[in-house]
Amino acid sequence: MECVNFEGNYAKIGEKLGEWWGNFLLNNNPKNQKSKDIIEYYLININDAWKDKYSPLLINVIKCFPDIFEEIYGITKGVLKTGLETSFLDIFAFCLAETGEPNSNCSSVILKNKGGLFLAHNEEYDKIYPLLLAKVNLRKNLTCKTFISISYPFQLFGSAAGMNRNFAFQGNSIGYSGKVKKLEKR
Repeated sequence: MECVNFEGNYAKIGEKLGEWWGNFLLNNNPKNQKSKDIIEYYLININDAWKDKYSPLLINVIKCFPDIFEEIYGITKGVLKTGLETSFLDIFAFCLAETGEPNSNCSSVILKNKGGLFLAHNEEYDKIYPLLLAKVNLRKNLTCKTFISISYPFQLFGSAAGMNRNFAFQGNSIGYSGKVKKLEKR
């Protein structure tokens, strides 16, 4: 699996990511029917993912996480550059991914051996293919944060799993709290 490099501020890495996924879907020639079906799923749903029940989550992101808002805006801009139709709200909905979906948990594990540390990720949800492995240099003001990311189409970096140079590890898809479900149902 190749590792793609992304560098810039939140909006710029988002734009590059959106453009990468848009080009991947438009230029990919799947080898089997399941892969074809999954690519078609994204091409159809990229402009029909928003649901009004996500409004409280959107308001929270705008209010509390302006950097993430910028990144999602960037993803939208990048997707549109490829010629695919979408909107900020649809990309925001894709970033929510499996939130509230029953039986769609995945797992990640860190393995250590003589060759170094290895990150393994297992998916249970069949519409996840493909995954992107990326090295990200996120620049904000005079700081740079570098991390490795595994992410799903049209979602934020690290949406499957990620780690930084201090080996702080995250796996975003491991279960859901009751608070997330309550917020979503408003």
